[in-house]
Amino acid sequence: MPAGPCGAGRRRARPPGQRQAELQTLPPETLPVLVGSGPSSEMLHELIGAGHSVVLWRREPVAPGSSYADFEQGIDHLVREARTPAALPAALAELRAQLAEGAPEAHWASGPALLYDDPTRPLPEPGPLTGDL
Repeated sequence: MPAGPCGAGRRRARPPGQRQAELQTLPPETLPVLVGSGPSSEMLHELIGAGHSVVLWRREPVAPGSSYADFEQGIDHLVREARTPAALPAALAELRAQLAEGAPEAHWASGPALLYDDPTRPLPEPGPLTGDL
């Protein structure tokens, strides 16, 4: 599943129907990664409607002295290490534990969030997570 950005910092203004049509053209294994100020309920609805049931985003502003590049590189590493959607919750929990312990390599991780649109079903396992931001 390739990670790919779908963020406020990279989004062009376009009608919601057009944006959803563009989202539907992404391969189904694409993992949307939202950067910027966080997702709106409209954007999450469009992503889910376009068939993307797993989404990562930054829920907190970038800390002083950090950049979105740090977040993007960290998410890319997280996704590559997790390899499958089912492994993302544990990988994110481990990352948060490293942040709490003060691990320098986790400095970027104060705000990632994971959405899975149906908590009554297990996370999909279509194959390995791959790709870059």
